[in-house]
Amino acid sequence: MFTTGFLEILPFGNLFSGALTGHLGVTNALFGGICCILGAYLFSRQLPQIIKIVHPIYAELGLLPQSNKG
Repeated sequence: MFTTGFLEILPFGNLFSGALTGHLGVTNALFGGICCILGAYLFSRQLPQIIKIVHPIYAELGLLPQSNKG
């Protein structure tokens, strides 16, 4: 299901990116891409803190798989 969704949405992202480049110019579209990469990097740096906050909530709701450890 994930693969199907990913492969079906990818061409639309490429089409959107090409249209954006046509309207804004290559430099501005490239700047937007760099900002997305920077945002993803900053998010990945905050991920351990987010996991510490969210993990107890997920455990309370029963959304985490049970471990086999005794």
